[in-house]
Amino acid sequence: MQESFLHYVWLTGLFDVTNLRTNQNQPISILKRGQPHQDAGPDFIHAQIKIDHQLWVGHVEIHVKSSEWFNHGHHHDKAYDTTILHVCYEHDADVFRSNGTMIPCLELKQRIDSKVIRQYENLVHTVSDIPCSAAVKDVNASVKLFTLESMMAERFNNKSNFLLAEAESLKFDWNELFYRQLCRTMGLRINQEPFDILGRSLPTPC
Repeated sequence: MQESFLHYVWLTGLFDVTNLRTNQNQPISILKRGQPHQDAGPDFIHAQIKIDHQLWVGHVEIHVKSSEWFNHGHHHDKAYDTTILHVCYEHDADVFRSNGTMIPCLELKQRIDSKVIRQYENLVHTVSDIPCSAAVKDVNASVKLFTLESMMAERFNNKSNFLLAEAESLKFDWNELFYRQLCRTMGLRINQEPFDILGRSLPTPC
């Protein structure tokens, strides 16, 4: 079990949310799970959660075992004092803020479908270059088609917006735009940026 998996489970709500309770048997109602936070501090910020019918607005910290709170030194770090809920796979210790107040804990151990865990473990331990390749055959054909069409439309839209912005910056000088894009294309995937810089620095051929 890795913490990154639990981040995904919390982000997507991929767990049983019926009759949620803290380790102190307080009812939990999740209004907003918060936004992923990559910098120092709690893992999810700006969450909104009702605990024992009281609305709390703050942050969520996630660990595999709740005791990792102490291993990481969060009980001495004031950046974690705004944590309103500690989410863990296994609760093995109560945790506290730097001022000594206890943080409610939600244990997910019995709330994540075993099928989801098996799929996760298969992906983690696969030797394939594309971990999900073996599971593609089980995806419904209509889902595959819809996904491909959506990705194609998104890619086309991104390219169109990029070219339109370039054209506007060049005051719709189509010859210059074509020349720059030609240079960029010659760089293929790896050297697109260097060739793009080269095309911008050299004059357009007559």
